[in-house]
Formats: sequence, C-alpha cells, structure tokens
Amino acid sequence: MVSKDVTRIEDRILGLATKGPIFYYDILRELRSEDYRTIMLAFGQIREKGLFERDEAGHFILRKGEKT
Repeated sequence: MVSKDVTRIEDRILGLATKGPIFYYDILRELRSEDYRTIMLAFGQIREKGLFERDEAGHFILRKGEKT
C-alpha cells in the first residue's frame, strides 16, 4: 500500500516536471522540507510507471503524451 505522503510527493514531482526539464538535484532542492525517504519512494514510483525519460543533457522530462 502506498502512503498518502508518497502519492502527494509524486504529484509534486510530476508538477515540477510539467514546467520543463529538471535534474534530480532540482527536485530535491524544491522539496527540501520533505522527508528524503518519501521523496525517494515517490521518485521510484514515477520511474517504475515509466513516466520520465531523459534528454540529451540528463534532465528528467515527462514522457511524451503523459499528463498529470
């Protein structure tokens, strides 16, 4: 079962990615007040769902056609 916090953080990460390409460091900086373990779990869920791909510079970007 996924906790509400993980789902909330997942939504925040996806919201950040809708603004444009983002590095993992930028995600951590934006969510610095959140529990690191929760961020990692949420990020892992996003990766498992295949919602991110990487650009040539290494940024995470939403996979084309994905909406939040």
